[in-house]
Amino acid sequence: MARRALLHIGTFKTGSTTIQSFLHENADALLRQGFYYPHSLGRPNQHGLALYAISDWRETGLTRHHGIADRADRAEKQKEIKAALDRELESLSGEASIVIFSNEHLAGLYSNEEITRLKDLLSAHFDEISIIVYLRRQDKRIISDYTQKVRDGYVEELDLLNYLPAEGRDYAAFLEKWEAVFGRENIHPRIFDRSKFIGGDLVHDFLL
Repeated sequence: MARRALLHIGTFKTGSTTIQSFLHENADALLRQGFYYPHSLGRPNQHGLALYAISDWRETGLTRHHGIADRADRAEKQKEIKAALDRELESLSGEASIVIFSNEHLAGLYSNEEITRLKDLLSAHFDEISIIVYLRRQDKRIISDYTQKVRDGYVEELDLLNYLPAEGRDYAAFLEKWEAVFGRENIHPRIFDRSKFIGGDLVHDFLL
């Protein structure tokens, strides 16, 4: 049976936790409608996607959090992620025609190599992979990110002109990286602004 993947890549500070919580809490109801939210990658946030894709040489907050900064540990973790996901997807019943993935750390993938690694992980199982990404106005994105860091104990002064979010400030260049791997026709950017959401609601907008 032909299957389609919907891959939500964030970005950070665009309501990803809200989307992931909805998908996790309503997984059974969604499955009855043909949508499946995998659990082998982690739920509600599927950190396994980014852990698999991040280059072996690059250490991030996510790799440190999961205790896999060492290259050997990283390679072993990637093998585990792929094997678990392959088993899960191969065991899916015919009722699941669309599989949804979500992890905002994917917005921080550094290179085409990392994005290609992600595609290779998924492409064996799907006839089509569509990328959904929310983009927030750059100044609001930076201020929201900085505010969260302050809450977490960050004390450096905000340098708005030089502050660089994970996805950068040039959204055209950011999207071009993903288009180069998945194809422009499969990239679906959306504006993170309540006034732009379908029905004025983020989850409703995401599902449609």
